[in-house]
Order: sequence, then C-alpha cells, then structure tokens
Amino acid sequence: MSPSAKVEQAAMTKAPMLSPGNISPEVLRQWERGCCTYFYHKDIEASAQIQAVAWGFQDTCLQSWFSVNQASFTALSFDDFVNELKVWMEPNWEICLSNELLNARQSPKKDFYSWFIEIASLNLLLDDTDSHLDDGTLRHKLASGLCEELMIDVCTEGLSTTLSLCDWSLMVKHLDERRLLRLHRIRKEAEHITSSRSNAARPASVSSARPTSTLSSATTCPVLPRLTDGEKMLLRAHEGCYKCRCFYARHVSNDCTVGFPKPETYKALTDAMAIAACDRRKAPAGHAPTSGCIAAVLPMSEDPSAMIGNGTDSEDEIQCINAPLPALYAESLLWNCLADGPAVDEPASAAALIDDGSQFVLIRDSLISHLGLRRRPLPHPISLGSAFSGGGEELSVDSDDHAHFDPLCMPGSDVPALSVSTHWVKLSCSSPDMFFCLCTVCALIAPDSLAYPIILGLPFLASNLSRLGRRQQRTTQVTSDDGSERAESDKQCSDLYWRYSTAQTKWTI
Repeated sequence: MSPSAKVEQAAMTKAPMLSPGNISPEVLRQWERGCCTYFYHKDIEASAQIQAVAWGFQDTCLQSWFSVNQASFTALSFDDFVNELKVWMEPNWEICLSNELLNARQSPKKDFYSWFIEIASLNLLLDDTDSHLDDGTLRHKLASGLCEELMIDVCTEGLSTTLSLCDWSLMVKHLDERRLLRLHRIRKEAEHITSSRSNAARPASVSSARPTSTLSSATTCPVLPRLTDGEKMLLRAHEGCYKCRCFYARHVSNDCTVGFPKPETYKALTDAMAIAACDRRKAPAGHAPTSGCIAAVLPMSEDPSAMIGNGTDSEDEIQCINAPLPALYAESLLWNCLADGPAVDEPASAAALIDDGSQFVLIRDSLISHLGLRRRPLPHPISLGSAFSGGGEELSVDSDDHAHFDPLCMPGSDVPALSVSTHWVKLSCSSPDMFFCLCTVCALIAPDSLAYPIILGLPFLASNLSRLGRRQQRTTQVTSDDGSERAESDKQCSDLYWRYSTAQTKWTI
C-alpha cells in the first residue's frame, strides 16, 4: 500500500507542492486551499491559474496525465479542474467518508465543540456531492450522536427547533461545559474518598521504632525475633496472624490492628500454646473450662424406676443434669442484598439464604428475567436432586438408618422430584448500603419454586471468606441497639464468617 500524498508550501507567495502518494479528500482540500492562497497573494488571473499550479505535481503519473490533457484542462476553471483531479482519489471515497460522518458518536470524555468541528469538516469534504448534508440534516445528525448525559440535558433544556446551526451549537456547547464541570467534580470527590480510605487503612508509622542519632550507641534495645518455619506452620494451621502472632486471630497481617508483640515479654510459639488457644476458642462464652470441675452429689430418688429405664418411651425424658438441652433448630441466615443487571436502572432487592450445606449457588428463573442477566449453557445438565420434591413426601432412609433431608425442600410444590439445571449466570451481590460488594460467582438457574430468590452455597463462601473476615472486625464496634443499615450488614457478615469458619474447622479435624 503506497503512502499518502502530502502538501508542502514554503510561503503563501509560492505555489503548493503535491508529493507522490494516494490523494485523500483531506489532502485534496489542503492543496486547494494552498492554491487559493497563492492566487490571492500573487494576483494571478483565472485563465492562468491552472498552468501556474499544475507544475507543482511531483508524481510522474500525475504529471503525464496533465501533459496529455493540458489543452483541455487550461480551458477549464480552477473549480472544474479540482473536480477532474478527483479521479486520482481512492475508490469509493465518497461512500467511506459519508459512513464515517453518519456513524460518528461523541465520546463522554470529549467536549462537544471539538467534536462538532470534526463533523463539520467531514461534511465540508463532501461538498458538491450527493452525500453532503444541509444545516438542518447536519443538526439532526449531531443531536442523535451526542453522549447520553449531554443528550438528556439538551432534551431537558428544550432548545428551539428554529435556531440556526451556529446558534444551536453554541447553546449545546454551554450545556456541555456544565456537564464536564460536573464530571470533574465527581472525579475529584472519588479521588478524595479513595485517598481517605487508603490513609485510614495504612498502618501506623514505625519511624519511632528506628534508632536515631540522638540515642547513645551503647544503649541496646530488645529486638523481636523472626518467626521460625515451625512457628509459621503453627500459625497457618491454627488461623494465626504473622504480625501479632496470636492463634485464631480472626484477621490477616495486612488487617492487623493489634501490632507486633513486645520483645521483652515475647515467648516462642509451641504446640501447647496452639492447643490451649484452640480449647479457649471452642469453650462456650461465659463458661469456665471444664478441667478440674467436681460434679455435685444429689440425693437419689426413692423410686428406682426414675433412674433405671424399663424400655418405655419415658426414657426419652431422662436428661443429664449438667448438660443443657440443645436447641431443636437454628434460624436460617438470611441476607437482604442487592442484585444488579443490565435490564434494571437500579439494583433490585432480594432475600438470599446463606447455606453452607449447598454445593451450588442457585437463583430463581424469574429473578434472572427481571435483571436481564445473560444465560450461559452448561457443558452438561446438572441434577439438583430432591431439592424441589413436592407433595410432602416422607424422607427416605438408607441402610444405616440416616434420613436424607434437603434444606431446600418445599413441601406442597408442583415441581417434579428430580430438577435439572441446564444454564448458569454470573451473579454479583452487594449490601443495601453499597459499601460491601461480593466477588462474582457462577449461579445455576433454578425453577421459581426455589425456597428463596437466591441461595448462596459453598462457592459463594469459598470466594468471599477473606472479605467477610475483614468486614467482621467492625462488628466489635457496633452496639446492640444500633439499628442502622450498615450495622446490620456488618452483623450479618460477621455471623456468616464465624459460621463458615466453625464449619471449616470441623472439616479439618
């Protein structure tokens, strides 16, 4: 592909030179303007204009073309000669230039008036062609190509349709300047909020711990020893922090607010310390350790049958005196979250069930249609088992006399006993205050008979545990009577984090 031609003009009193190469509409327009400037300053007559500038063609083919047709060309006007010169331009240049003009759109980051000048220049290149737009048509084209925010401002302003193209463009320019000013203020506020959060999360300066020149060289300060490989292994096995060196610290070193231990009182970590920390963690709140306790001696009932069972159902009523009766059930962990999608203007509120016993993340088909999420086919159908069994069927019992119970079972539903999912979507949820956003997870599409609109299973917990761990630290600063929306969100995140951490410890053991 040959390079584009270039126009060179040493001075306004010199004829412009056209270098070899492809002649584009822009290059031809530049050469035409250079010729008109040369004619004006040298006061060249119309009959001699073509002969004066034709010798500035540096392309040999173009020179030969002019020499062969010199007699007919010199009899034409300069404007007609320019039209004859268009045969050397690229094929279909008019169609390409017209498509570029009609498909032009304003970028949100670009000001309107610069974009307007570019569109007007393209339309000027189409002068004397059928693709040239008049002022009315050009105005409609500009109005349809505005960025979304500026288009809303123009429609709200209600500009008169009788305005000329020049007056209309100046009015739109003022509206665009206000839009750019709002965008600049929003960007500054976002940078300020980001900077404030970064400064709040930055650890305290440790410059005071560095030795200064004012201290005596003879003064020796105790130094905290480095963690050994054995200590690091213990901290990893017992969810410890490398900074404060505490077992089951409920945070990582980057989020540690406790700080390094004092070198004077620090002791090397051992297995006994880890086991003791584990026992303290498992002990119920408000109960002292059971080691060293003496059971109370109570008087025996005179009726021996009260202590020794006779094989009847009354034996179920005999309970250990020291052990409290466990709860028959625990309330489900529900989270009122926000789910976003391309079909809604603002995130939709939905109730999500946190289920650490579910292998999948499930979402109702109707909620997907409401959000407008993209449905993606699975490589092969995935059976959801008896999660939607209806009619109140009895629980099946295997050979080990263990009942199979699904927490998602909905008695009375009309869904078949075996439900299959064939598609999945990308799902991202956030707290109602938009301060806590979860990682995107893959959710299987389930029928509308699902117990809750969204069920967040193990994939959700595995991908968001670190965020929940950082969020749960704020719960200690929330009082029990704080009813704010963010406080409730923090409590739910903390509850979810500890439930999943407890379950993970049981699986490890």
